[in-house]
Amino acid sequence: MGWRSFALVVLGLAGGGLVRGLVRENLVAVSFIVLVAGECVFLSQFSEPWSRLWPLLIPANAIGIMVGNIVRLALSDSSRGVLRDVWVINGAEDLQTDSAKATSLAALSS
Repeated sequence: MGWRSFALVVLGLAGGGLVRGLVRENLVAVSFIVLVAGECVFLSQFSEPWSRLWPLLIPANAIGIMVGNIVRLALSDSSRGVLRDVWVINGAEDLQTDSAKATSLAALSS
């Protein structure tokens, strides 16, 4: 029964990760509930060892959603550009510190 449990946990992790990766932010909870309910109904139709293992899918899918969220955040962070060393004074970018300081002091005095 150990390999069956392991297989269900791996499938649950993959299912939860796919839900988080493919579904928009506001539909993740609804998709999670539908996925788990469908998997539980599907497994309850099988023979004895599989029909008792369906409760493993709930935490496995939840952990899969958390892992999918971490992967999604890591991918979005890796695609961001490099931050430049720049001063923004009144909405205008200035690369030189001296000129940015002069501009800001002039704006304060006026």
